[in-house]
Amino acid sequence: MKKEMKQWLLIGILSIFSIGGVMAQHAQHREQRNENRKEFVASLDENQKAAWEALRESRQTHRSALEKTLNDEQRAILKDGRGVRKRKRKELKNLYTEDQKAMIKTHKEQQRLEKEEFEETLNEQQLELYDKLRSKNRKKNKS
Repeated sequence: MKKEMKQWLLIGILSIFSIGGVMAQHAQHREQRNENRKEFVASLDENQKAAWEALRESRQTHRSALEKTLNDEQRAILKDGRGVRKRKRKELKNLYTEDQKAMIKTHKEQQRLEKEEFEETLNEQQLELYDKLRSKNRKKNKS
């Protein structure tokens, strides 16, 4: 009985330390990503900054347009505070109407074209910073 208690105690302590380590890595990753973003934005000229901001605003406009088409069940999934983003996205995807799917497809294509136009304005150094910024996000999403 004592041996089992010691094992469970040891497992609990190790779990706490590993969770703390993961949280510290997450915070460090977020700080690095923010630094990369600041460095990239600082390298942009005024026209490029305007285009960067236009990309952001376009993304927000698309998101709000889609949210206006959501029914009550879809809104409830979004407002559910206990869910994980991936799970919510999967549940919503299964409930999208054909019109919503078409809207998402159109928005995705528009965003791709706008990003390509923006990338064409970047010089080699800016492209390196931009790729660095984007690659950090991809690595995080894969794990």
